[in-house]
Amino acid sequence: MDENQIKEKYEEFQGEFPGMDTLLIMDKDAKILYCSDPEFANEEDTKNLLDVWKNKKSPLKLGGKRYVVLKWDDIQFASKNVVDKNAIIGSITKSGNYVVVLYQGTGNLLQSTIDLNRWCWNLI
Repeated sequence: MDENQIKEKYEEFQGEFPGMDTLLIMDKDAKILYCSDPEFANEEDTKNLLDVWKNKKSPLKLGGKRYVVLKWDDIQFASKNVVDKNAIIGSITKSGNYVVVLYQGTGNLLQSTIDLNRWCWNLI
């Protein structure tokens, strides 16, 4: 799937699930495949994020902010910044890529990780 298709599908997803903000897609080696905001994360950030996710560490530090990890398993990830009230959620895809989203909604955070997983599992 090319970047335009990803952007279009993600905008549809955002319409259905408000609060989903920046989208990051990376491979199993933390290489950035797509990011809707180039300022969101760099290679060092993505390597740290995967290390925290895969090795069940806490806290996550991303973009100069600290996120308390609430859930990390093989398929899904959820962390929350208690100061800004935003979150980083993620899901692995069927192809083995990692989809990470800056979540700024007010809904159930863990349900949002499930929604993200359902959206991206077969898509990317």
